[in-house]
Amino acid sequence: MARARNRTGTLTRRPRTAAPRLRARNRVLKNGLRVVAVEMPHVHSCSLVAYVRAGSRYETAKTNGVSHFLEHMFFRGTNRFPSTYELAHHIESLGATFNATTTREMAYFYTEIAPRHLEAGVETLGEMFGSPLFPDIGIEREVVLEEMSEDYNEDGLLIDPDSVAKGKLWPGHPLGFPIIGIGKNVKRFKVEDLRAHHKRLYTARNMVLCAAGDVSVEELEKLAERHLGFLPPGAPVKQAAPSFAPGRFHLVKNPDNQLSVDLVFPAFKEQSEDWKTAILLRRILDDGISSRLHRAIVDRGGLAYGCEAILDGFHDTGTFEFECTLAPEKLPVLVGVLTSILRDLKTNGPDAAELARVKERYACDLEFAQDAVGEMAGWHGGALLYREPESFPDALAKVRAVTASDVKRVASRIFHPKRAHLIVVGEPSSRDADESRRKLAAL
Repeated sequence: MARARNRTGTLTRRPRTAAPRLRARNRVLKNGLRVVAVEMPHVHSCSLVAYVRAGSRYETAKTNGVSHFLEHMFFRGTNRFPSTYELAHHIESLGATFNATTTREMAYFYTEIAPRHLEAGVETLGEMFGSPLFPDIGIEREVVLEEMSEDYNEDGLLIDPDSVAKGKLWPGHPLGFPIIGIGKNVKRFKVEDLRAHHKRLYTARNMVLCAAGDVSVEELEKLAERHLGFLPPGAPVKQAAPSFAPGRFHLVKNPDNQLSVDLVFPAFKEQSEDWKTAILLRRILDDGISSRLHRAIVDRGGLAYGCEAILDGFHDTGTFEFECTLAPEKLPVLVGVLTSILRDLKTNGPDAAELARVKERYACDLEFAQDAVGEMAGWHGGALLYREPESFPDALAKVRAVTASDVKRVASRIFHPKRAHLIVVGEPSSRDADESRRKLAAL
């Protein structure tokens, strides 16, 4: 809340004006495309996003990597804008930049655009999805292979800790495939492979279009019908949830002067009854430099520059992970510190002040998100791809209701030694690897 000085020099608060009303309203087109407008008339921008169930979990071993490759190729040109340059020049002439991301469960195409250019933005998405040319596949193949060098070493060994962890946790299931794919697949993909994936997944009922900003649902519905109404209806793709492999130690030998460490546990799906408790558990561990991980591993231990706790939720499963990069000789100490922190939460739970702090930080983040068009598009549009988004009051009420006992119970449920997968990428000594295994078993 803003503050001002009165005549005596002391600080007084300005009265807070009523916030403009934020509304999320939905429509469904004749072809089944879901359209969401988050109406924020007080802002000067608009986040336009198309969400598609087109992530790596909808691939096979032979097509792994095609979702990511296809995402790249959409930007190579359309009937109206037949080259990368012409498409980019058109978008940038609107004062915008289109981008895209592929994850395990979805691909999404997004831009922040001036509301007066919203129709041009929707029209551009229609061009990309409706008349992609897929030219210069050989050039884009080299771009993707260069990007893959971040996840694979010179011998073609997967060294990205998160990708290794998901593969060990869900062996053989597409949700455990590396998002970027494998080299032999990327090297042989043809335009026909891209068109087949495009035809199967880029259908109206497998997508959500969302605009958040100074826009109305009536306007967005009209624009979507005009420029995306041609999409074939199709159907939402589905796949059974994976089962978890028993925990174990995994060493991926890779010459380097540091180790990449990922300690991963099976968790549960988004919006499960314990999801909000898991959110607070993650924040207790890693939510600022006063949180437990930073205090123990960085401030007091000097073991690493940082250690991140990640709660990764999907519509039917989830993981709780810890990622860290450090010197090889520090591995046993790191594992010992991590297990000690987790044991304490399982035994004692958080103290009252600690729980109150992370609840307030969550509440503030929730408030701040309502000022950000990108956050609102993700909350309402991205969620709708798999479920109905919850309201902000409901989300906050669930967090407020979490008790220290709840956190203790969920910590005990997740952090079980027989469910822990410890992935180490690098070359620790045999003695340090063995000692790390023993310390993890004491969790």
